Amino acid sequence: MSLMSRRAVCCFLIITLMLGACTLSGCMLFDSFLYGDPEEYSLVRTADASDFTSIAQIESYYDIRIIVVDPIWSQSQIVEIFNQQRVTLGPTFLQQLVEYYRVEGLPTRFVFETPNQVDEAMVGVDSRWVSFVIYNAEGAHESIIHEMGHLLQFYYEMEGYDVTADLASFNEGAAYLGDRWERYNTLPRGMDQIFVTLYAMFDPSEDFAETFSFAFRFPNHLYDGFVYEDGVILASQDPSTPLAQKVAYVRALAAFKTDLP
Repeated sequence: MSLMSRRAVCCFLIITLMLGACTLSGCMLFDSFLYGDPEEYSLVRTADASDFTSIAQIESYYDIRIIVVDPIWSQSQIVEIFNQQRVTLGPTFLQQLVEYYRVEGLPTRFVFETPNQVDEAMVGVDSRWVSFVIYNAEGAHESIIHEMGHLLQFYYEMEGYDVTADLASFNEGAAYLGDRWERYNTLPRGMDQIFVTLYAMFDPSEDFAETFSFAFRFPNHLYDGFVYEDGVILASQDPSTPLAQKVAYVRALAAFKTDLP
């Protein structure tokens, strides 16, 4: 899961209080008290004749299990989440990914848990299941797309490809920051030509998932999440930049190409 970031302040007491409030999350959250609420993407999806209309229909279409742990989740919320991801990723991506793991003896389930203030969504693969766990409707789309990026990464790793190392090879020597990424409010100078978000600088795995999310969420299928920095958007439109090359590489992987370098 991703770590919520908190911006530093001058007063030691306020720093202490703010650091005490830091928690784990599926997205980056900044201090609205000091800096105001960050701009967020918000786009209402247009209904379509091909939309899912029920949980049972989704389960049948993807051959997955949907488990609603907390009745706070309505069927309409869950259906909309799946309709959004199908528009963002296309009609076949999740089908292909689910089928791969099913062949490996691992069925996929989506578990809608009790909402909390810590987590948005997460994905894991164990000896029995591929499990997506979703906690909150707000921010769920961005988080699920990010986690699907991780699941694509796991797929290629199971096939013997070190895709995170390949992705890092585009970085032109720029180092990952680990937990130090939390010290920054925006991407360091020049890094908006290499990384799509500040959290992508955490490590190669998060770089992969964040790049995957950018590749499919920007610019047409936004729905939720923080707005990308201007430099990132410009860099993505210039094929000569490392960032644009990384996005193209992840898009190729998402097409399940077998002729990887």
